[in-house]
This record gives sequence, structure tokens and C-alpha cells, in this order.
Amino acid sequence: MYLLIAIWCCLLNIIDGQLYGLMLNNPISIGPIHHESSENMPPFHLHISSSSDKSSINIDNMKNKTELIRCRQDSDCIDDNSSDTDDLMYCDRHYGFCDYFREIGDLCRHDSQCDSGLICMFGKCARPFKAGFRGARCTNASDCNVGLCCARQHGERICKPKLKLGYQCFVPMGGLDYSLNESCPCDDGLDCQPVKAKSKRKRNFKMDNVMRCIAWNKSDDVTTNNSE
Repeated sequence: MYLLIAIWCCLLNIIDGQLYGLMLNNPISIGPIHHESSENMPPFHLHISSSSDKSSINIDNMKNKTELIRCRQDSDCIDDNSSDTDDLMYCDRHYGFCDYFREIGDLCRHDSQCDSGLICMFGKCARPFKAGFRGARCTNASDCNVGLCCARQHGERICKPKLKLGYQCFVPMGGLDYSLNESCPCDDGLDCQPVKAKSKRKRNFKMDNVMRCIAWNKSDDVTTNNSE
């Protein structure tokens, strides 16, 4: 029985080695990624007008997506002959073409691409949260109300709630994942400490499952106060 297991393990090692060799010698070729939403974006197969000649700007053609207007700055996209606020456009400097301001839920890259009163949050135009409240943008903890901290969510700094009693509080030493999504510290009066694991099996031991927000140890608190 043990002999069969040993033979099987040897075969697995040989197969793994061959597969690894194939991957090194014949890497998979990954072609260009095509996004459905970008197939008809500039500058593909559309008539182009120059912003230097304001008379060449045809708003109706822009609305029907049959014409594009080149630009270098937002002023190049202003139609002096139109008073309709629905016709307002900005200059997408990445592509160099005029585009209409985005509405709630539309994809965006910057605040300047969204309608007035909206911001670009997590890649979509949205209404901003009230300053200091959960979900509002921030630069440091002082920008957030009591019980909140300023931490990254998908790379954006926002006010997030501090961790409550019993919540998991483990954070990695660093890395990309932590840089994109940060966790707040434990709430006031709580400390992030290890607790006893339910399972004694090493394979089930995970640091993120045993680090929890717990109440401060009174003896530790007294020691800290005395040291001060």
C-alpha cells in the first residue's frame, strides 16, 4: 500500500515538472482585450470636426454619435450658439475629443467628467455623501465624525466605521491588497488582540480569524497610566 502511494507521488512530481516546463517554453499568448463599451469609442469610424472652427460643431451629430469634435481644453467644447444646458460638454484629454458630462451611474475617470453636483466615486458618477459622514471623502481622521476613521476603499479614501467589539481586526503587513482596501482600527476602548482558536489543528489556524477587537485589559490600562 505504502509502495503504491510512493509511486503515485513520484508520478505527480514528474507530471508537475513537465507541465511547468511546457509553461516556460510555450507561454500562453494573450491577445488584446476588447471591451464592448469601448468598441465604438473615439477615434473609430466617425467623422471628425475641428474645434478651431466653431461653425463646424454640429451638436445634433454629436448626440447621434456620428461626429466627434477634437479638443485640447474644455473651452474647445463650448457651443457659443447654444443655450441648452443639456448640450454642455467637456474635453476628454485622454482621447482628445469632446464628450457629454456623465449622469448618475455612468462610468467616469475624474470628477470633471460628471454632471454638476456629482463626483466620480469608484469609477461611476454619484452624489457625494455629507462631509464627515460614512462614505464621504476624506484626507485624514479629523475629516470624519466620531466613531469613523479615514481609510481607503477600492483605493479611494473615505470615512469608514471603526471596528466594533468582536470584529475581526487582522491586517496584513502591507502589499497591494492593503493599499487598496484598508481597515479601520478598533473602536475606542477596544484593542486588537489574539483570541483562542476554536480548532487546535494547525491547518485550520488562520491569523485573520483569531485577531479580534476585545475590551482593554484593566491591568494593562493601569500599567500604561503608571508609565505615563
